[in-house]
Amino acid sequence: KIRERVELGAVGERVLKTSGLDKMIAATIYVMILAFTYGTVSALVVTVNQSLAHTLLGAASLMGYAELDENEVYTPCVIAVFFITLPLCFKNLQNTKKFTVVIMWCRFLAITILLMVGVYKSIERFRHENL
Repeated sequence: KIRERVELGAVGERVLKTSGLDKMIAATIYVMILAFTYGTVSALVVTVNQSLAHTLLGAASLMGYAELDENEVYTPCVIAVFFITLPLCFKNLQNTKKFTVVIMWCRFLAITILLMVGVYKSIERFRHENL
C-alpha cells in the first residue's frame, strides 16, 4: 500500500542528495519534467482547440448556418478552454470522482449526439434515394 505520494522531482532530490553532481542531476530531472510537460501541453492546446473549432464549424454548417471563418471560431475556443482549464491548474486533483463523473457524462452525451446525427442523416439519405 502506498503511504506517501511523492512527485518525480522530489524522488530525484531524495535519491540524489549527497554531492554537487547529484544535485545537478536532480535539477536536470526538474528541467526534463518541465520541458516534457510544456511540450505535451502545447501539443494538446493546439489539438483540442483546432478540433473544437472544426467540430463547431461542422455542426453549424450541418444546421444550415452561414459559413464562418475558422479564426472567428478558433479564438473563442481558445478563450473558453483557457477559462475551463485555469481553475483546474490550482485544484488538488487527488480526489477527482465528481470531475470524472462529469467527464463521463460529457462523453456519453457526445456519443449519443453522434449516434443521433448519424441515424438522422442515414434516414434522410434513405428517404432521398427512395429506399
